[in-house]
Amino acid sequence: MTITIIPAIDILGGKVVRLERGDYSKVTVYSGDPVKTAEKWFSKGAERLHVVDLDGAREGIMKNSGVIGKIARLGPIEVGGGIRSAEVVGELVSQGCIAVVGTKTLEPGFLESIEKYKESVLLAIDSRHNKLAAAGWLRSTTIDAYEFARKNQEHVSGIVFTAIERDGMMRGPDLKAIKTMVEAVEVDVIASGGISTRADIDKIEGLGAYGCIIGKALYEGKIKL
Repeated sequence: MTITIIPAIDILGGKVVRLERGDYSKVTVYSGDPVKTAEKWFSKGAERLHVVDLDGAREGIMKNSGVIGKIARLGPIEVGGGIRSAEVVGELVSQGCIAVVGTKTLEPGFLESIEKYKESVLLAIDSRHNKLAAAGWLRSTTIDAYEFARKNQEHVSGIVFTAIERDGMMRGPDLKAIKTMVEAVEVDVIASGGISTRADIDKIEGLGAYGCIIGKALYEGKIKL
C-alpha cells in the first residue's frame, strides 16, 4: 500500500493559513481563496484534502461552512474544527465529507451518538507531550493520547494524529509518537505535524501509517504532489 498524501487547507478569517504549533498569534497566510487552493491541489492529483475550520476550532462552532461546502463539491475532503454536535456530523456526511471530531469526544456518549456515521468519521488525537489537547489546541488535558485512541477506536474509521510540538515547524515528524499510535490501534492512522521532506513521508509509510497530512511543506514547495 502506498501512503496517501493529504494536503491541508486551514481556514482562518476566510484565508488559507498555517499556524506554528497551533498558536493563533503565529499565522502565515498562503492564499485569500480556499476554494481556488482546493482546486489547485485536486488538479495536482490529491486524492483528498484535510480542511480545518480554525475559526470554528477556537470558537466551538463551525464558522466556514459555506466555503467548506464549496470545497466538498470539488472532491473528497475530511473536515475538522468546531464540530460539536451529532447534527453537524450528519450534515457534513450528507455532503460527502469525512468528519474529523476532536474536543467533543471528551464528553461521554458523544461518539456513541454518531455511531451510525462511523465509516465517515475520524477521531482527531492532538497530542502535546503525549497528552490530549482540546478546543483548537488551546486547552491541555491530563488524558493519555494513545490510551484515549485505543479505547475509542471502535467508534470511528481512523485516527488523525498530530504531534503539536512539530506542527508548522518544518523540523520533521515525531516518528516515535507516530509509531506508538500505529501500534496502539487497529484502525488507520493519518499522521500530521512537521512533515517537510519526501524522506519524512517514506519513514511514516514504513511505520504503517495510512496517510500523512502536509501543509507548510507543500505551500512552500519543499514537497511536490
